[in-house]
Amino acid sequence: MNVAERILSVAESSGGLISWSDFIRECLYSSPYGYYVKDSRRVGKEGADFFTSQSLNPGLLARLLNCAAKKLTGFGDGEFEIFEIADEPGERLFENSCIFRLGDDINIESDKALIFANELPDAAPFDRFVNRLGSWKKRTINPRSLTEVEVDLSAKESGELGKFFPAESFCDGFCLDYSFESVELFRRIMRMPWKGTIIFADYFRTAAELKDFPHGTARGYFKHTQFSDLLEKYANLGGGNFDITYSPPAEPFVQAALGAGADCAACVSQGKFFVENCFEIIDDIIRNEHAMSFQKRSLAELISPTAMGAAFKVLYAVKK
Repeated sequence: MNVAERILSVAESSGGLISWSDFIRECLYSSPYGYYVKDSRRVGKEGADFFTSQSLNPGLLARLLNCAAKKLTGFGDGEFEIFEIADEPGERLFENSCIFRLGDDINIESDKALIFANELPDAAPFDRFVNRLGSWKKRTINPRSLTEVEVDLSAKESGELGKFFPAESFCDGFCLDYSFESVELFRRIMRMPWKGTIIFADYFRTAAELKDFPHGTARGYFKHTQFSDLLEKYANLGGGNFDITYSPPAEPFVQAALGAGADCAACVSQGKFFVENCFEIIDDIIRNEHAMSFQKRSLAELISPTAMGAAFKVLYAVKK
């Protein structure tokens, strides 16, 4: 059964409609044809669909993250136990790390943990909501006509969205993309018996920043081309052949961390995070590396406000 057949099957079992989260789940994770399941090159430059901070200079990124974790926790002596989540198959950022992938049974127990995930929340299936006259409606898909149908929210969905995103604060017709799954996964990880720091790098957006995206943040990537017409691309390219992602709203994650006992939690730009927590490494590279060295160019990409330094955000929390 291919992706399109699976989507039709799911829709037929629920009155002919499928939620965006179920549609995305089938496109990205259904076996054996889902985008993140099949064996194909996704991350990198030539021949791939997108690239990330982790693919730019893994050695430098690992060094910066380790330095930041030591400063945030005050655990200056010895080595962290490192846990990586949702990395690409066959790749790791840290040597000797414990690796979990989406769908694995994640279990973290440590007195000195560094937990890192690169673009984990935005890899989770998400739903799409629209503000209609001061109330959120949920967008669903008719997979036969590839059109959207708006339905009422469940009480749980309405309560969670209203807590962070009261509909009256957004313009009529505003589209909000949100993943209940990714927030719940983060909350479960935060409640696990570990001490140390958790660092998630992603395209997080605050509620205020989201107001600049009235049509939502959902987008696809194919051969380094970004697009927002997801249903049209699905019709032309087929499910499982391109990435589908969004910009996770930051506040629910920060609140989940604090609610799970974090001593501190925040979401800041990637540039700010590294400059504030890794100044010695940055200063050493700036002073001692040649102007066009790979290290210096990679550092500029990671922290520059005109590159990944502003586009990427870092969500972090500390438990001592």
